[in-house]
Amino acid sequence: MEKVTYIICASGGSLTKKDIDYCKGKGKVIVINNTYKLAPWAFMLYACDLSWWNHYPQALKFKGRKASIQFNHPDVELWPSDNRQNGLGEEVIHTGGNSGYQAINLAYLLGAERIILLGYDMQITNGLSHWHGDHEKGLNQQSCFNGWICHFNILSNHLEKKGIEVINATRQTALTCFKRKKLNEIDF
Repeated sequence: MEKVTYIICASGGSLTKKDIDYCKGKGKVIVINNTYKLAPWAFMLYACDLSWWNHYPQALKFKGRKASIQFNHPDVELWPSDNRQNGLGEEVIHTGGNSGYQAINLAYLLGAERIILLGYDMQITNGLSHWHGDHEKGLNQQSCFNGWICHFNILSNHLEKKGIEVINATRQTALTCFKRKKLNEIDF
């Protein structure tokens, strides 16, 4: 029996449209923030920040499911969250300080048994913090990579204890807590 697979596409500088297109039909794809522009066919768009949704109202036209922990809108699923704890939230999304972390927790809550990560660079790659460059003026440009990586280490341990397989297929990444594989080496 095949595992329920979620593929989460963050927006790190090494992410490519080719990688995202390769994932089409291979699992439930969650895109984070601006990455919805590379995969309008994705299962879900996740964006935490209220300010992001306010800067990108066109994202509400995304055809798949839309989710957030901050943006209260009739077309967006508002998920409960807890920013006081790290690790895996069992009934709420633990925030970990960034949307990529939250999307992993969300995939778990949606029933993921295996999670593939793309665009989780957690570093500046080729001079870019995101594949699309910096966010528009007025949006948070924060890149607290070291702190975020510490939070991911805790999350990784909790997922492993739950038997959830996580594979980091990001081309270039500073995130070492998850098993690494090249995208074309993963059995879908």
